[in-house]
Amino acid sequence: MFLSNFFKKNKSQRKLDELKKLSKKDYENCSKNNKSIGNLRLRNRLALRSKANVEKTFIDAAKNVEIYQKIRLEASLTNNNLELAPPKIETSYQILQTDKGLIVSYIPFEYAEEVFKIGASYQNSELSADQSKKKIENIFNKICKELNIYKEIPILEFLDDNGN
Repeated sequence: MFLSNFFKKNKSQRKLDELKKLSKKDYENCSKNNKSIGNLRLRNRLALRSKANVEKTFIDAAKNVEIYQKIRLEASLTNNNLELAPPKIETSYQILQTDKGLIVSYIPFEYAEEVFKIGASYQNSELSADQSKKKIENIFNKICKELNIYKEIPILEFLDDNGN
């Protein structure tokens, strides 16, 4: 049984790696060959996936910083000198749930890293919802420009509900 679980995990990891490669390849091909009308549908789909990736990365950053803050607070209350590095982004891929199943979304790492930092700053109350949203919109606009998508796609709409 152990071996069958090992091979299942290995098989699913290989599948995930393949999906990551395909996602990155699609993004890079569309951003390099973004003049073709024929790939408009794919570029639109990639823009929407990128939106979901950016939003999930922002939320992940906020959640990770919240957990980090709680651990540090608990450590300080118990006089535990815990050496804990602040959270940082590991990957620019996100696994997204769609009505057709799971997909993998890719954005360039430098964008994901910026989004993560903004999400962390928002959680630390260093940026307001409005400031965060404007910074994220700028990053997302760069992604859309690379994909040759110029229609308005709202992003981080959930921040509008916070009354900030």
